[in-house]
Amino acid sequence: MCSGRTSMPTSRSGFGAATAARSRQKNPTKTTLSSWPKPSRPWQRVHADLAGPIDGRVYLVIVDAYSKWPEVIPLPSMTTGAVRNAFRRTFAAYGNPETLVTDNGTQFTAGAFQTFCQSRGIDHVRSPPYHPQSNGQAERFVDTFKRTLKKLEGEEATQDAVFTFLEVYRTTPCDSSPNGLSPSESFLGRPLRMQLDLIRPTENAEGPRDKKMEDVFNRHHGASRREFESGDAVYVKNFTTPNRPTWTPATVVQRRGAVMYDVYLEGAVHVRHANQLQPRAEARIINELCSAFDVPELVDNNEEDPESGFVDVQRRTVPRNRKKPERLQLQPQRKTYVS
Repeated sequence: MCSGRTSMPTSRSGFGAATAARSRQKNPTKTTLSSWPKPSRPWQRVHADLAGPIDGRVYLVIVDAYSKWPEVIPLPSMTTGAVRNAFRRTFAAYGNPETLVTDNGTQFTAGAFQTFCQSRGIDHVRSPPYHPQSNGQAERFVDTFKRTLKKLEGEEATQDAVFTFLEVYRTTPCDSSPNGLSPSESFLGRPLRMQLDLIRPTENAEGPRDKKMEDVFNRHHGASRREFESGDAVYVKNFTTPNRPTWTPATVVQRRGAVMYDVYLEGAVHVRHANQLQPRAEARIINELCSAFDVPELVDNNEEDPESGFVDVQRRTVPRNRKKPERLQLQPQRKTYVS
């Protein structure tokens, strides 16, 4: 009797044919997109991937999901240790992110890298194998990075091209960043100063000096203000002899700022701090002072220095009468030495 139901194939060959047909069918319709949640602050979630080899070099690419700030780090090798050290250097500069998204490269699946993330409290999320769309933030940047280096090929060295790319990328406004700001403004809170800024006049934004610190230093060291003018004869601390700086006659050429001076010394102009200068008086003034205080003259009659126009002062040691000190003579029998 016929039951009205279609009988299913029961033979092994029937199942094999169905499986073979199913293995060659088209991909199913894509499921609805589930995008990553938007971070609320910089460096909350970062995406990373490896780019290369480019001219024999592999780069670790890290992109901040909030500001789109990129980091491109050349790797000495593709080992887990090299990748971990690159992450460690970056995290030392910006801190540990909450979430790190990578693919399933062996550098990221190694146990040492998992321990590295766990020890820093980083939630390491790996995208499904052969599904780069899940790590699209890093994948899109790697594509942009490679295409830009290809365009700059032949114009400059690869490393210089990387620097040029990063400067331009970090300072270009981005529609996907908050308020359409550049990555540097979203990440650092300020625009980067570039060559184009030179065409715009800038105001001197420096604030007042730290008067409190200056007063404390001056009181502690008993410092007094010392100034020199162009053409002043001075003694300069000369460092030409290693480990034996000497005071050498020189002439002030011009003043630089508050305490820096250009001085003419040994046929060349050198920069010295005011603490490295001493006033050099003329021989006549020294002799007058010695005569006024009835002190033997301390100045030799040297000829005038043609370079500075001042007489070189040579100091001598004044003989002094020294009284031999009375030393204590020990006498064990005495109970006191007070007379």
